[in-house]
Amino acid sequence: MENIEIIKTPEEVNSRIRALGEKITAACASEPLTMLVVMNGGLFFAAKLAEAIQMEDLYIDSIAAGSYKNDICTGEVQLRSTMKLDPRNRHILIVDEVLDTGRTLKAIRENLLASGALSVKT
Repeated sequence: MENIEIIKTPEEVNSRIRALGEKITAACASEPLTMLVVMNGGLFFAAKLAEAIQMEDLYIDSIAAGSYKNDICTGEVQLRSTMKLDPRNRHILIVDEVLDTGRTLKAIRENLLASGALSVKT
């Protein structure tokens, strides 16, 4: 581990998360918001982000999805679980930790909109 380059310090990351939380608060404060965390990767980021969002009507749910099997991308997205909250008539913010091809995010978004979500943001 001698050759690891630190790109951002923990303080820089936390500062950016706080700024992002402020932007989300300003953009979404007029309506209840449901944060949908893509598990398991998005868990810790989402927890910090939820603390930074200053809204009374913030709901949190999770979903398991992915396109990897045995560390190999299959190209086929599998939704391994569904929301516990009904997505109908909700404004939803999808939170994940990595965006590579965008296929998983697109599949989740399309599923939520087809299920009656009012809006889906990432």
